[in-house]
Amino acid sequence: MNNEEKILAMLEKMDSRLDSLEAGQASLQQGQSDITDNLKVFSDRLDSFEERIDTVNRSQINVENDLTPKIKAAFDGFSNAREKNDEQDKRLTVLEGKAENYGDRILAIEYALKAE
Repeated sequence: MNNEEKILAMLEKMDSRLDSLEAGQASLQQGQSDITDNLKVFSDRLDSFEERIDTVNRSQINVENDLTPKIKAAFDGFSNAREKNDEQDKRLTVLEGKAENYGDRILAIEYALKAE
């Protein structure tokens, strides 16, 4: 094989490699384009997600503003009812003691009347 044939073989090999590099470059460009498209879709979804989070946050604030006074009022009502119940329990205990005392007195009077 003479020098011209060697050079020609090298040029053909280089041409083949260049074709392969160009195909690889085209594949990389397509991949980059796909990534760019996917990134746009992701960005759009992220924007939508952020809008939904904002909506949820506004709803949560509305619920808190609406329910907090109601919960406080219910708790106050419960506290008042509990205080009244405690007072009534104390009164009932006193009345039970008085009723028992009166019961003892009635028995004593009944015995005294029978004894006469």
